[in-house]
Amino acid sequence: MASILATEAGVELPTPATMSVSHELLWSANTKRVASGRMVGTAIAEKQTVNITWGVLTKSELDTIKSQMPKGFFKLQVFGNLIEVYRGAIASEPIGNVGDGAFYYRSASTDIIER
Repeated sequence: MASILATEAGVELPTPATMSVSHELLWSANTKRVASGRMVGTAIAEKQTVNITWGVLTKSELDTIKSQMPKGFFKLQVFGNLIEVYRGAIASEPIGNVGDGAFYYRSASTDIIER
């Protein structure tokens, strides 16, 4: 079975707790509302935005996510489909050390946006 999230090189990222996908229309630069309030313009493309939330992660797992989702554009396999994306901020909620010597995060999340 293909992983849910993996890099172009096949590095698997931790399995998300939740994911949602938005299919967004991009409109031409001359899109506007006319005097009657009616919108005019041309839809020129449809792109995906994927909101990803992970549950409890170790520091090592979060470091993997950060290193495999670099700044700028990169390719990511989402449900087996390779798409070129960039990511938003990676937000995380630290828990701390819980007694086993590892540092944990309660959750982490980001959006990836198709180029």
